[in-house]
Amino acid sequence: MKQLFKRYGILLICLSLIGVAGLLNGTMDTLQFHYGKSIFPKQVHEQLLGQPRQFWDPTISWKNKYKDWPHDPRPRFPGATTWAVMFTDAWHLLKALMHGCFHLAILIPLVYYYKFPRWIILAAVVPLNLFFGAAFTLMYGHILLDKDIPAAE
Repeated sequence: MKQLFKRYGILLICLSLIGVAGLLNGTMDTLQFHYGKSIFPKQVHEQLLGQPRQFWDPTISWKNKYKDWPHDPRPRFPGATTWAVMFTDAWHLLKALMHGCFHLAILIPLVYYYKFPRWIILAAVVPLNLFFGAAFTLMYGHILLDKDIPAAE
């Protein structure tokens, strides 16, 4: 059994992490595109996993990033519109967890097969997130925007 795990265990762990990432992504898309026919709260007083509709429903949860949208569009807390957005709503939390699964699926084999120290998993999370975030911002905030069209608020 130990030999079997040594041979296939890391592969199974990585495939499981990718599977969990798929589950998280499916939940994100359900929130975004099929909220009305999902299991998520529809009424203001309803909750799921201790969280109200305001946390789950992307049509309103995006406002959680701000102090009092539209009257006070400042971030609700430091990082609420950037690096800590995952704490504002379900969609961004699920996205962060999905990325974490992918990062672990990349890092675990490096530690195991290339004998990197285990702390590298924690140390590499920051640069992986910075690299991903920079690439995302490049596309989302610059390259794909038409500079001639004013931003709608």
